[in-house]
Amino acid sequence: MRRVLAFVCLVFVIFTYLILLMVDTKPPDFSHLDGEDITVVGIVAGKEYRSYEWGDILLIKLKPETGGFILCYLAEPDIVPQLGSTVQMTGRVRVFELATNPGQFSAAHYYQIMKTDFRLYNAEIVAYGADYDRFREWLFGIKAKMGETIDSFFVAEKASVMRAMLLGESGQTDSELKAMYQRNGIVHILTVSGLHISIIGLGLYKFLRRITVPLLLAAPLAIAVMYGYGVMIDMGAPSFRAIVMFALRMTAHLAKRSYDLLTALAVAAVLILIEQPLYLFHSGFLFSFTAVLAIGVLMPAISYQLADKKANRPKVLKVKRKISLSLFEKVKQSFLTTLLISISTLPIYFSFYYEFPLYSIVLNLVVIPPMTLVMICGIVTVTLGMAVPILGKITAVIPSVILDFYYFMCELADQMPQSRLIMGKPLTWQIAVFIALLLLIVVTHRKLRKLLRYLLLSVAVLVMLWRPPLGLTVTFLDVGQGDAVFVATPDRRHYLIDGGSNSVSSVGQYRLLPFLKSQGVSQVDAWIITHAHNDHYSAFPEIIAQIKSGGVKIVHLILPDICETVRDGNYLFLVETAREAGIAVSYMGRGQSFLMDKEGEVAVKSLHPEEGAVWGEVNHSSLVLLLEFHQFSLLLTGDIEGRAEAELVRYLREEGEGGEVTVLKVAHHGSRGASSKEFLALTSPDIAIISAARVNSYGHPHQESLARLADENTVIFATGDSGAITIETDGMKMRLDEFLR
Repeated sequence: MRRVLAFVCLVFVIFTYLILLMVDTKPPDFSHLDGEDITVVGIVAGKEYRSYEWGDILLIKLKPETGGFILCYLAEPDIVPQLGSTVQMTGRVRVFELATNPGQFSAAHYYQIMKTDFRLYNAEIVAYGADYDRFREWLFGIKAKMGETIDSFFVAEKASVMRAMLLGESGQTDSELKAMYQRNGIVHILTVSGLHISIIGLGLYKFLRRITVPLLLAAPLAIAVMYGYGVMIDMGAPSFRAIVMFALRMTAHLAKRSYDLLTALAVAAVLILIEQPLYLFHSGFLFSFTAVLAIGVLMPAISYQLADKKANRPKVLKVKRKISLSLFEKVKQSFLTTLLISISTLPIYFSFYYEFPLYSIVLNLVVIPPMTLVMICGIVTVTLGMAVPILGKITAVIPSVILDFYYFMCELADQMPQSRLIMGKPLTWQIAVFIALLLLIVVTHRKLRKLLRYLLLSVAVLVMLWRPPLGLTVTFLDVGQGDAVFVATPDRRHYLIDGGSNSVSSVGQYRLLPFLKSQGVSQVDAWIITHAHNDHYSAFPEIIAQIKSGGVKIVHLILPDICETVRDGNYLFLVETAREAGIAVSYMGRGQSFLMDKEGEVAVKSLHPEEGAVWGEVNHSSLVLLLEFHQFSLLLTGDIEGRAEAELVRYLREEGEGGEVTVLKVAHHGSRGASSKEFLALTSPDIAIISAARVNSYGHPHQESLARLADENTVIFATGDSGAITIETDGMKMRLDEFLR
């Protein structure tokens, strides 16, 4: 059997994945330490200077005897510990946040993969040992000197990019620039990976051979330099993969054996997974290995030429045939390679980012070729700049111009229509079918016509783009101390009711927007804000700010139709913000309704407040909405309580609209003054949903409210305990899922 080693490694990877599916991979719980001041002793495994808005920080990666790592943040430290030294530190523990909503980034899971337990803020060094790792400290000194040189020849924004490209310091990259690269599909240039290693490693090897250094010396020297480079940049999975493959390639040269890319890739994967099996769930690991598989396996299969009569005819030698590939053929080959990488990584894009940058194929075609020049000129700038500054300034011009070009291309892509294809998270079976179709192409490519291979590839893409039909879906998001409800109709129209928080900063950017994208939402047909309190609308301006850069569009804003004389600054701010963004604004009062779907099966009606209402308290003017879908009903009550709730009860009784509801979104986060006995007796909800932070200063939900709900035999769910709560219904039957259960 050919590639026996590669086959064995593949079996190991599959076996590891199956084991991970069967065991508990939840991050360790350090919540009992959160906010506590502790003292730890460990070895300095890494250090890095970072710049924040509040100042410069020395970040120490500490490895205690108990295992794992601790990230220690030191502001203006009196002592800078050396790598490999033992230190005793004190500081305040901050645990990593666990995702509580679909689509939300789970810092706890990410740092679990990185084997990092928690953070230590306001850290101070109490004691330290004299012994240290001289080799690693020497490399750190070189890295620091290179970083200073880069800073001296490039403006801050470009310096951060060059530091990421050459030194692996992506943590210092300008956040807005990094976000721009990411949403346009070229963020990989900021990660030291195969492209960077091939430029540096192979460039060094070829240089050594060109100056007649013997193979027996050139190959080991190149491997040693790249290993040292990897240690210096504190290599992650992509750079480790690239360095291992480079070392195996050099070893093949030494042994005078042919280099097999697939075997080298498989060996690198096994080495990484032996150290940390959870890398199988890491986007960087998956992107890195999938891209190489696309180049080394899928590309040859797609490009394979079947033998035919025309191919067997003798060819007349022409002068033009001396040119191996024309410019057109090279561009065609590059385009096909980039296209296949993009297609192969579709499941990863949709699983982790829920969208695909449509123009990334073209962008990568124009971005990757100049990367060699950027890297070479960057290395020359750093090398010459330390000795002859004037030469460093000259060579720094070329990378600066190219980086300006990258920025221009990304801005252009941002302004193009449909720059992002938002599809949401795919189902497991879709990914399985996609992989099976690509494997079919690879295994049978020698027997399939090229047209059939492209047809199978197209079917694989269509499988990833298809989304199954659903019933009515309602999701009560965990936004901490606030409210946010998402409604998706069977015909895929999307609505938001509220969206804000008093306890979570940037709730729109980090919770609502990722959630919407994870559901495949590119447009919100209407955003209903029940009242103008921050904990119900703070996400609205954040989402609007993201629209121009390919975010989720908002068609309509609906507000309570209260008297103009009581429309406060927050209310007017919402109206003005919407109109400036070209969003239609409507007002809704008691008795008004609209159909949420094309078929007219899902309807929502306003029960409160009356048109032109004047209430002294903003909470009392909250929109109360009744959503109905066949036998399913949902009552959304905003923040009404007290006399506003009593007025609602009176109206329901007089109009005969009172009756049992399936689900009640409990008013005012379960406060003491909401959900009176009269109200609950009238509505008799089967299920009650409370949206409140698990720990809050308001005492929500109040025990008296919980007791009144329990007296009605209502089943209670709270976002603080359950995370996002999702209800799916066909109008007859209902299914409820808790994100954290």
